[in-house]
Amino acid sequence: MHIGFLLSLLTILLQSAGITVPTPYEHIVPRIYYPVGTLLENLRYEGNNIEMRGPKDASGNYISGEIVAARWRSAATNCKSIFVLRDSLYSQQDHPYRQTPYSLLLPPNWVASAAFLSDQNKTIILPTVFPVDDDAKWGTIQTPQDLFGSFPISESLFRRVTEKSDRLVQTTNARLTMIQLHQYAKQLALASKEGAKHVLQVGAELICKSDGNYFGYSIRRNHIIPIFVENPNAKEETEGKGTAPLHLDITPNFIFKCTKVIYKRRLEDGDIAIERYDLSNAVDCARATSLVEALVPEGEQGTTKIWIWVTGPLHAKGKLTGKDAMPWVEKFKLRLEAANVNLRRITLFSKPSVSLPSGATRSSVFNTQLRAFKDANMPMSINLSTKAIQKLIEMTK
Repeated sequence: MHIGFLLSLLTILLQSAGITVPTPYEHIVPRIYYPVGTLLENLRYEGNNIEMRGPKDASGNYISGEIVAARWRSAATNCKSIFVLRDSLYSQQDHPYRQTPYSLLLPPNWVASAAFLSDQNKTIILPTVFPVDDDAKWGTIQTPQDLFGSFPISESLFRRVTEKSDRLVQTTNARLTMIQLHQYAKQLALASKEGAKHVLQVGAELICKSDGNYFGYSIRRNHIIPIFVENPNAKEETEGKGTAPLHLDITPNFIFKCTKVIYKRRLEDGDIAIERYDLSNAVDCARATSLVEALVPEGEQGTTKIWIWVTGPLHAKGKLTGKDAMPWVEKFKLRLEAANVNLRRITLFSKPSVSLPSGATRSSVFNTQLRAFKDANMPMSINLSTKAIQKLIEMTK
């Protein structure tokens, strides 16, 4: 273990003071900002990958992935749990080229790609990789398709791996990322000899192993809730979110099967969160219901939970802006009650986050929202820091 990792972990541990909030406020979910500082032990938090990496250096790079992993681990053990986005190549804790990777996630759409090709009895072409410092060989890769083989491409990653390694730290990081992805792909290709079902099992296991290696297995189970963007919009699909790879024509039923295997395996290791479903939209409601019926049917044993991130109609521009889910929550709860779902393993999480006005009405609006979410037996997401939450609570006493 590197000395930098240990020093970073020690520094963050010393920041914790073991502070809690009174019971009536335990359903508040604030945000974690960097530097992390003191967290409230009996609250869940929303994490942010970019925020936790800290500022970029002059070359546009983040600090080592190992040090950032220490930040996440320390923060998670100093609060009840943290929601973390960990669902695709660029939406995870390790940036693919701006930092040295620590425990890279195998993207779910890579697993679906390999499973589909296996199901179609087609050859899986592995990504092309070479020793990190062999500029000449990396320079022979002509196109993104040549680099990624049978798997979803990234133009930005391709550009960096083909540059000379003595020019950019990002080149080295990108090549390390590709080498790890190659190793994952190799295991998926080997599994394909036993069929698509085995590919999915191996892929789901690799995803969970990366979670455990990154956060620590006990921390993952007790303090980390990974988020999957299961229902991505068109822009998010181009960013690699979701299970469906854009470069292959795969039926929704096959994608659903892939999603089910990956999510059920992840549930074995702890809670998961899935997003995002507009409860004013019948199609979204049906999609969410079908998925949780497949993942946590009534009568199936298990204690881990699914946190369903729900909304109202969102604005076309501006991520997670628009109406929250509250006007439609009770109707959706009735739908879940009528479905084959273990309701004890489901919690609804409304987005966008609660927004508070400044000035004299801030405290009263906070109290009104607090009661509304308490009455609905739901957590209340609010884009405030620990200090801001503490100040609000003091004002309302």
